[in-house]
Parts: sequence; structure tokens; C-alpha cells
Amino acid sequence: MTEPSPRFWELFFELFESLPRQGPGNRSCTERALAICVELPNSPDIVDLGCGSGAGSLHLAELTRGSIVAIDSHGRSIERLQQIAKDRGLEDRIRAQVGDMSSLDLPDQSFDLVWSEGALYNLGLDAGLGLCRRLLRPGGYLAFTDAVWLASDPPAEVRAAFEADYPTMGTVDTV
Repeated sequence: MTEPSPRFWELFFELFESLPRQGPGNRSCTERALAICVELPNSPDIVDLGCGSGAGSLHLAELTRGSIVAIDSHGRSIERLQQIAKDRGLEDRIRAQVGDMSSLDLPDQSFDLVWSEGALYNLGLDAGLGLCRRLLRPGGYLAFTDAVWLASDPPAEVRAAFEADYPTMGTVDTV
């Protein structure tokens, strides 16, 4: 498989950046997932892996008193999050940084909550979960979403598109 051209990525991010969350989920899903984390400290240390432009990070900052490290590989998304955090007076609680999840320089067991909405697939689920395990403190929480097949026989064109980007994508029953 050949890598997409730089023009492809330019157009991809132009479209992607216009979406409010840049991925799955919504405010209600965030609130429900966070409600399950019943023993989080009052001011948890949170990392948001693959944060995009930070909709999830910003909502987590509203819902907790925690400090958040928000990481994404796309610089323009991080710049956008930094500006929004500054505009909302959250720059002291949200540290947005450009980073590659496959080579993060974060200390082991340094987070009470690892959050990732639709991004772990970039590493592959097993490697992504390994990263999360490394970053979580004992007793910490992991909240993530992953792409899965809901049907055993999706249309060939759809399957081919996902096979190119996420060949190890499983089904609801196998994840």
C-alpha cells in the first residue's frame, strides 16, 4: 500500500478540523463514562491520547478539577486547543502538546485516568492498551473508544477502506 500524498493529508485535516469533536462521542457519552470512574481523586491527573482539537479534554476540564495532558500528532489541532484553553482560562489545567503515541516520553504510572476517543487504533489495540497500562497508576481508570465491525459482512468497499487503515479491526464480539 502506498502512503497518501501530502495533498491528501492537507484535505483530510481541512475537513476533519471543521468537525466539532473530530471523532466519536459527545458530551453525554463523556459524562456517562466519567461517572463510572467513581474513585477518581478530587484533582485527578488525566491524559487524553489522540485528543484532536480537544473537545474531550475541554469537557473533562469542566467536569473535574484535574490537570490534563492532551496529546495529538497534528500540530494545528494542538494549537487550536491551546488557544481555546487560554480563552477559557484553562491553560493552567490543560497542557496540550504535539506527540506521537508510539513514542511518548511520559513517566510510567503517572495518570489516574487515561482517556482516548477513537485514537488507540493508530497503534493497534493491543499496543494502545499496553501504552495505557504503562501510563495508569494502580487503581486508575481507562476510558477509550475503538472502531469495531457491528456487522459480520459489511459492504466490500467499506471493508476495503478500513482494511487499509485498520487491518486488525475486530468485531463487537472479539474486542
